[in-house]
Amino acid sequence: MAFSCNFGIASSMQAKARALLFGVNLCLQRGFDAFDVELDSFVIVQILNMTSQCPWSIYKEVQQLVGLVSHFPRIRHCYRQANQVADILANEDCRQGHVEIYLAASALPQLARGAYHLDRIGVASIRVDKALIIHSSNNSDLGWSRKASEEAEAVASLSCSGHGRAYLDGFVLDGGKPICECNSCYTGLDCSQLVPDCVVDADSGNPIFLEPFWRQNAATSAIMMAGWHRMGYEFEDGSLISKELEKKIRKLHATVGNAVTEGRYIVFGAGSTQLLNAAVHALAADASSSPAKVVASAPYYPVYKSQTDLFESAKFKFEGHTSSWMNSSSMNFIEFVTSPNNPDGQLKKAFLQGLNAKQIYDLAYYWPHYTAIPSPMDKDLMIFTLSKLTGHAGSRFGWAIIKNKAVYERMVNYMDLNTYGVSRETQLRTLKLLSVVLEGNGKQMFSFGYEAMRFRWEKLSKILSASKRFSIQQLTPQQCTFSNEVRAPTPAFAWIKCEKEEDKDCHATLSAAKIIGRAGHVFGVDSTYVRLSLVNGKDDFELLQHRLEMLVFQERLVNLMAEFTPGGHVTRKSNFTVALNATYVSDENFGYYTNQEMASEDSRNSHVQETLQTLY
Repeated sequence: MAFSCNFGIASSMQAKARALLFGVNLCLQRGFDAFDVELDSFVIVQILNMTSQCPWSIYKEVQQLVGLVSHFPRIRHCYRQANQVADILANEDCRQGHVEIYLAASALPQLARGAYHLDRIGVASIRVDKALIIHSSNNSDLGWSRKASEEAEAVASLSCSGHGRAYLDGFVLDGGKPICECNSCYTGLDCSQLVPDCVVDADSGNPIFLEPFWRQNAATSAIMMAGWHRMGYEFEDGSLISKELEKKIRKLHATVGNAVTEGRYIVFGAGSTQLLNAAVHALAADASSSPAKVVASAPYYPVYKSQTDLFESAKFKFEGHTSSWMNSSSMNFIEFVTSPNNPDGQLKKAFLQGLNAKQIYDLAYYWPHYTAIPSPMDKDLMIFTLSKLTGHAGSRFGWAIIKNKAVYERMVNYMDLNTYGVSRETQLRTLKLLSVVLEGNGKQMFSFGYEAMRFRWEKLSKILSASKRFSIQQLTPQQCTFSNEVRAPTPAFAWIKCEKEEDKDCHATLSAAKIIGRAGHVFGVDSTYVRLSLVNGKDDFELLQHRLEMLVFQERLVNLMAEFTPGGHVTRKSNFTVALNATYVSDENFGYYTNQEMASEDSRNSHVQETLQTLY
C-alpha cells in the first residue's frame, strides 16, 4: 500500500510530518494495528523519540502522532536514497495535486514501480556525501572552474536541518568540513535543536525571505570568477561602472514600470546608505551661506538623522520633521521622501514645495513584492538598492537615478573621493542577479516575493485583529500596473502600536514577551510604536507569529478571567503564569503553543484546559 498527497504550501518539515500522519491514519483505517516507521527526516525522528524539541510549526501533527505512537513503537531514520519509492511519490504529489492511494505495485507510477522492484530484488541505492569529497592538490586534470564549482556544491549540499546554512567563507572543522551557521533560536551541529524561550529578533531588516527563490534558481544565479577578474581600478573605458549593468538596470525599471530612466544619469554606490549622503552633499552645494535643513516626515527611516548628524557638515544639518517647517519657504530644505515608507509602508509624497525645497526619493521598497506600483516615479533624484530588490543586502549595491547633470557630477565626485566606485565583484554579481530577475519579464521573482509577503501580512493582521491591546497600520489594496490587477498590501514591516496606558513603552512590553523590535522613538515618534520586520527568514517569522499569538491569547484569557473574578480585575502577572502553564491551545486563529513535555503535562493542566475551552 502506498499513497501520494499534495499538502499545499508547506515547509519540507511540515510536509513530511503531515505525510507521516496521513500514512499512519491510512494504515489504521486499513486494519494494520502495529507497524514500523522509517522516515528520511532525522529531525522528526528525534522529535518523536523525545530526543529533540518540537518546533511549533509542526506541533499539531506531532501531538496527534504522539497519541498514535503505540501503533508504531519503532521509528527509525533512513536516508532518502534508501526510501526512493516514497521520494518518487512525493514528487508525484507536487505534480498531480490530489490524493492517490495505491493498493497494488502494478498501480504505482512507472518510476515508483521501477524503484519498488529494485527494492524487492535487493539492489542497493548509492548515497554520495558531497561535503566529504576531498581533492588532491596535484590532481592536474581538474580545471580551476571545476574545482571551484565542486567546492561550492559541497557546501551547498549541507542541509543544516533546514534551520541554517553553510558558506564557502564560513567556519570549518578540522579537515576542512564546513560548519552550519544556524538561524536565530536554533543550535547544534546540524541546527536541529530549537533553543527554549529564545528571544525573537524582529528588529533586523535582513530580507532573507527571498532566499528560497535563489535556492530554486541556484544554477542561473551562480557566478564563477577567476583570480584575475578585473584587477584594475577602472573598466576599459576608464569609468567605474559596468555599462552592461547600467543597461540591465534601465531595462529592469522599464519592465517593472516603477521609475523613469530615459534621459537620466545613473550613479552606483555601496548600498543606498552611501548614496543617501552623496545626494545630501550634492544638493547642499546649492544652498546659501546657511546650512541646508535636512528634514523628513515622521515616522522616518532613522539613518536620515544619524548619518546627517555623523558628518557634522557646515553645509547641511538635520532639522527634524517636515511639519515644523511648512511656512518657511525662504529657507533651503533637503527633504527625504520614502515611498513606501519605512516603517509604516505608506506611499508618500513630498511635504515641502517651492524653489528652495529639494527632494531625495528613497525608493528602496518601491518594487512589486512590497507594494502595488500605481505609476512610474519621475523625480529629480531617486535611490534604489539591491538589498530590498533581491535580498542580497551583503553585496552592498545601490543606484541613484538623477535628472540634473550638475547634481550627477557632484555625486560622482563624492563617490570617487569616498570609495572610488563599487567593487567589480559586486557589479558582476548584481548583473547576474538582475538577469535572473528579468526572466519572464520579472514575473517569477516578483510573484514569489509578493505571495510570501502577502501571506505574512495576512497572518499578522489576522492575529492582531483579535486584540484591543495592540494595533497594526491600516493599508488598502491598490491597482498595480506591473501585475495589471488590484493587489493586497504586502509591506516589509508591521508598524505596531500599543493601545493601553500601561504599555506606553511598547518596546519594553514586547521585549518582556521575548520579541525585539525597533522602538518608535528612533523613527521620530513616541514610544507607543514599535517596528517589527516581516522580511526575515521563515524561522524568524514563524517564531514572531507564535509570540504574537501568545500575547493576544493572554489578552483574551485576562478578559475572560476578569468576567469570573470578584471586582473584575486580573493582573497581567497572573495571566502570564496561567498561560505558560497551559499545555497547548489550538484553533484557526492562534495556532499551537508550547513544545515543552507535551506528553506529560495534560493531567497537571486539565483545570486550565477547561478554562480555555470557554474561549472557543
